[in-house]
Amino acid sequence: LLSTPIQSLASDTDVVINTFKWFNHISNEKRSPYAMNDVAKHFSEDAKMITNNKLVCKGIKEHYDHFIELNNHYKSLHADIESIDLRQAGDRIYLHYMIHAKDLNNQKCIIHVMGYMVVKNEKIALFNEIIHKELT
Repeated sequence: LLSTPIQSLASDTDVVINTFKWFNHISNEKRSPYAMNDVAKHFSEDAKMITNNKLVCKGIKEHYDHFIELNNHYKSLHADIESIDLRQAGDRIYLHYMIHAKDLNNQKCIIHVMGYMVVKNEKIALFNEIIHKELT
């Protein structure tokens, strides 16, 4: 008999989906509160986010600030998890999805996102994305 319980690790794609669920929770109109330690549950200490070939943030504090900034510019953001296209190849998870957004003037847009993530130790270590905003 085994005397210690076996912990199952989340798959890399589960980590990505769970992070999007968390993102939707903190970025909807109800704005669930969050702290830097909540960001640290989803991103590694040295995590990088690169958007349209520009380093947007690195590390927990900059990711935290990035999410605050997004919430200051948008009334709501919702990643469409139901239609996300994920493909894993090696250590990369390639993805294509849409974020439905509403700005502070109630102008709606769709943000199209394509890119890849690298997950290490059940946290996102790299997110390299190309985005395009489409007004609706």
